[in-house]
Amino acid sequence: MGTQKLFGQCNVLPPVSAFTINGTANSLGNNEFRLTESLPDQSGAIWYSNYLNLDYDFSLEFEVFLGSSEGGADGMAFVLQQSPQGTSALSSGGGIGYKGISPSLDIEYDTWANPNYQDPGTDHIAIHKNGKIEHTPDQITGPQ
Repeated sequence: MGTQKLFGQCNVLPPVSAFTINGTANSLGNNEFRLTESLPDQSGAIWYSNYLNLDYDFSLEFEVFLGSSEGGADGMAFVLQQSPQGTSALSSGGGIGYKGISPSLDIEYDTWANPNYQDPGTDHIAIHKNGKIEHTPDQITGPQ
C-alpha cells in the first residue's frame, strides 16, 4: 500500500479551521494553540477534524510545552479516536481530557501524581487505550 501523509504530499500544515477547538483552548496564530491558561480548573482540547485511515502510514510532528512551573497539574494527552462525541468530551483534572473516550489510543504526558490512578510521584509518559487512565496491567506501556 502507498503512503498517505496527514497533511498532504507537501507537508503543508492545515489551517486553524481544520481543527475543532473546545473548552479553554484557543488559537494563538502561526499554527500554535494553548490548551489552558496557568489557572485552576482549566480543561481545553483541539481535535483534527479529518479522520486518519490507519490502513495507511502517516506521520505526525508537533512540539509541546508543558510549562515551567513545578506546581502545575495533570498534563495533556495525544489521542486517536473515531467518535464524533470524542471531540466534545473533556474530562478535567486527572482525566487529562481523554478519560472515558472509547475506542481510543491515548498517549499521556502526565505532570501530576494522582494516587487514585496509580500515578508515580514524578512526571511521566504512558500509553493507554479506550480512555482508561489507571496505571494497571491493562495499559499498553508506562509510566516511563
